[in-house]
Amino acid sequence: MIFAQAFLLMAVNTLFSILLLAGSYEYTLEWGKLYHTLTLTGGSEEYRLLFAFSYEAMQIFSPLELLGLTVLIGTLVIAFVGLLMFAVSLYINRSVAVTPAFLMVVMIYLVDGSFLLSVPEK
Repeated sequence: MIFAQAFLLMAVNTLFSILLLAGSYEYTLEWGKLYHTLTLTGGSEEYRLLFAFSYEAMQIFSPLELLGLTVLIGTLVIAFVGLLMFAVSLYINRSVAVTPAFLMVVMIYLVDGSFLLSVPEK
């Protein structure tokens, strides 16, 4: 049940992302010119985007393959957090089960450091 809910959450997230961008992208199965430009010129660092574009990933995977891989990895991560919360709630109580999940989310932001990008430079 936890895996099904994790997959449903990722599927809805992906679907809403596609629907929100529906009017501004091309319906092709190839990488667009913008993505090639950002990977080859390092534009993601220059424009301080919160995510990086990998040229190696673009060479290995098609857009649909990478989307499927992203959904799969996201589903497994969400399912792991859900199973961790379930295992903790079996041995302790439910309110304590939220603490490890909260700490994992906080640690992701601390390790990633993307919250630092929102601070304007002087």
